[in-house]
Amino acid sequence: YFAVFTWLVFSGGRFTAPFLTNVANLSDTLTSLALSLQTMSMSLCFSIGGAVGDHLEGKYPNRGRAMTIVSALGVSTLAFLLHGVVVHLVKENSTSVFVVSCHIFLRVIYSIGLAFTYPN
Repeated sequence: YFAVFTWLVFSGGRFTAPFLTNVANLSDTLTSLALSLQTMSMSLCFSIGGAVGDHLEGKYPNRGRAMTIVSALGVSTLAFLLHGVVVHLVKENSTSVFVVSCHIFLRVIYSIGLAFTYPN
């Protein structure tokens, strides 16, 4: 649980809103929308992540939940890093609807990955 807590502190805590406004160039309104969608998707996916972890634990004893956590951390890390790829690829038009949609979508994918890391 220490690794999950450390991950949340470094990437999902107080750093999130400044990251979205400064790096992803989202307005305050879009930052609020992204964070609310992130919270909603995490709330909806907690039980799904638990069910997936339990199913894999039954199928692969002593490894199923660990596989779920590692996979989920990989997905959330990839989604977090893709923010930088989006910013790098579209430097000129960083406020277009497509780019903003990509950043919001990546936040939702990031939060779903984090939801799967919570204990079931």
